[in-house]
Amino acid sequence: MSESRDEYVYGHVLDALSGGLYPNKLDVIREYLQNSYDAIREYIRQSDSEEEKERKKSECKVIISIKGGSLFIYDNATGMDFQTLNEYRKIGFSRRPFGEFAGWRGIGKAAGLSVVEKLIVTTCQGKGVTYQLTFDANEMIGEVHSLRSGGENIPFNELIEKYSSIKTIKEGDEHYTSVELHKIKSDAVELLNHDRLKSHLSTIAPVPFNPDFKYKSEIEEQLEIAIEDYISINLYLEDDIIYKPYKSEWVEVEGEVITKIDEPQYMPIYDKEGENLIAICWYCMHSERGQIKTKINISGVPVNVGGLLYRSHDIRIGDAYLTRKTLWRTTPERSLWALGEIHILGESVEPTSDRNDFIDNHSRYLLYEQCRVIAQEISRRAGKLSDQSRAREKITEADNRIKDISAEVASKTVPKPLVPSYIYEATALKKEAEKRKPKTPEEELKIIADNVIKTADEIVKQLTDSLTNLTADAKVYSDITEELKISEEGRLVYEAIIEALQNYFANEPRTFEEIIRRIRKSLEDAFSS
Repeated sequence: MSESRDEYVYGHVLDALSGGLYPNKLDVIREYLQNSYDAIREYIRQSDSEEEKERKKSECKVIISIKGGSLFIYDNATGMDFQTLNEYRKIGFSRRPFGEFAGWRGIGKAAGLSVVEKLIVTTCQGKGVTYQLTFDANEMIGEVHSLRSGGENIPFNELIEKYSSIKTIKEGDEHYTSVELHKIKSDAVELLNHDRLKSHLSTIAPVPFNPDFKYKSEIEEQLEIAIEDYISINLYLEDDIIYKPYKSEWVEVEGEVITKIDEPQYMPIYDKEGENLIAICWYCMHSERGQIKTKINISGVPVNVGGLLYRSHDIRIGDAYLTRKTLWRTTPERSLWALGEIHILGESVEPTSDRNDFIDNHSRYLLYEQCRVIAQEISRRAGKLSDQSRAREKITEADNRIKDISAEVASKTVPKPLVPSYIYEATALKKEAEKRKPKTPEEELKIIADNVIKTADEIVKQLTDSLTNLTADAKVYSDITEELKISEEGRLVYEAIIEALQNYFANEPRTFEEIIRRIRKSLEDAFSS
């Protein structure tokens, strides 16, 4: 926004900042973090050599600290001169070119005004002068509310001019900027919660991957190739260095469930003409198959990592639901079969002020359209993995069941009423093994499937021969009416009951089998007493 339009920005913007724009108060820290990130990137860009650039990358850092009810954000980039610091007072004013920086609107610098008593910016360029800019947020909000009660308003920049001041506080030879959110209010007290702040920063900040993430170096190398000036900042929350939360495997925050992920896949996304790279995606599928539901523990706070995240200048935009909503037209549940990031490269795609989405324009539409190929590929891979997992499950079940039936046949203890049921079941297990075998890449499972098929054929033959061949050697079943020498009338009653039960439980073979065994046991007990 240019200075000529300042009169259109009024004091009521403070209510917007404290209400709808930052419903999650932790997001306030992101605005100052991205300013520090931009300052560090610009400082590194000014390097005269690769050696100097690498040195600056190593030395530059952002330190966030909590002291006495206040929050401090410090960076050791270039710092600001008096003119730049004075421009900091103007809402909506920024000299940063659109598309080149994480922050460029000049709005975010006012984010803290809604949650503090004072906002204090101290800066030095290492040239002997340190400046300090102070905003009296309490007085500003008090005047806005007073005017509003009388139906009046005040231009925001006039309000800031009235309740802010710059002074020279000391000499200094360091280059830095420090923002103090002085005396944070009770409705934003979560900004003073070290653990919650650490977990939040790990998901939104442009920081390195966790050293425990074994694909860390590989992914960073791919991002550096695709993204010009890609850097991760050294971010500290007091003494704790902040990393992105991803790991290769982890145990559920509460429980024993272990989650493992496969090696990363990469997808470059081009514009419709196939000429310009507009995004780069990396993702890892869930090794154990299915949705990634387990959370990673960051300082005792569970963090969701399942799904993909949009990132612009490596700062998170929205959450995993945003990619699910914008990219998945079918099977959206498969979006959580992977974790990963989509880094936006197109300069015409603007994040909204709250960074929960991108501004609704044609560039966003084209981005989402082109990125849908990511959803298609993940869904395809998820479907294939689901088939493989199902094949493993069904072949294992078939193997266990066919072994049980085979053992009964071998011991000649199959109750006669169950012979037709066992023939049917063995045939069904064979078909299941034949169906699932082509869907598993595991040679061991294929061998097991072949054994199920072979054993099922043998069982069907033995049981069929047993019913049609009346010689004693051919029988593999036991007839309770013969064993107990039940009369002919009793045998007919028994067979009538069995037939009725078999018809009733035609769709529940396991229940029918259990009832037959109970009847057999009851008859044995009755005739032995």
